[in-house]
Amino acid sequence: MGDRERASKFVLFLHGGGYMAPLQAGHLNWCWNAYVDGQDEHEVAVAVLRYDLTPESKYPHQLRQAAAAINHLLRSGIAPQDLVFGGDSAGGNLAVQLLYHVSHPMPGIEPVRLNGRKIAGVFAVSPWVSGGTDTRSFHDNDGIDMLSTAIVKYTQKQVLGPEHSGVDAGVAHPALPLDGDRSWFRTIQGVTEALYVSCGGHEVFRDHVCAFSEAVRIRNLELESTLEVAGDEVHDSILLEGHHGLNGDATRRMRRWASSRFDKKR
Repeated sequence: MGDRERASKFVLFLHGGGYMAPLQAGHLNWCWNAYVDGQDEHEVAVAVLRYDLTPESKYPHQLRQAAAAINHLLRSGIAPQDLVFGGDSAGGNLAVQLLYHVSHPMPGIEPVRLNGRKIAGVFAVSPWVSGGTDTRSFHDNDGIDMLSTAIVKYTQKQVLGPEHSGVDAGVAHPALPLDGDRSWFRTIQGVTEALYVSCGGHEVFRDHVCAFSEAVRIRNLELESTLEVAGDEVHDSILLEGHHGLNGDATRRMRRWASSRFDKKR
């Protein structure tokens, strides 16, 4: 999306949908409204990864495709400092997996080499970061949010399978980062200059998202870390705005953050 020949700034977008639903028109509207349209200082182009879906393709297949996508952009001449990547829900999960993979290359997946430079920013909207369902936000919002305890448990089973669903607190788990050893979080500031995390006050993931953002913040003092919790929003409200063609609050907040990354002097 956008004019990739004239663009000076770029976004790699990883769509949500529980790794089971395909890219939606709402995602494309979101990308256009937040990253391409209204960016007065820079021409921006967005690359959208249409990764393979589960149950045919399970973890870490989508990470393999995401690593290939970012490497394709870097090899095309795009500098890390001119690139932002991220996504929503499962796409936010994939963005965190990619953050891990850059600093801790996973066997069988092509490494991503930044050669000492940093990605301009990473965003994760309502990211899936834990397999737990016993938080207060799950209890309070189970009947309000578009997601539920049953949906999250089913998704985890379909996406990860039994071989990756188990969690050892002493071992990092890129697909469920909040549940495993978190010491790798401190390497995030070496991968990106900024991390933007957002969620809705009425979504089941709220407590996990807040815990993840705080766990990253306290381990990365050089990172520009932003957490936005919109009290009256549910899971992935920016996608809902895109679905209805609205330039709403969630979209405007994302546009402001993206502009701050595109305008950063380096």
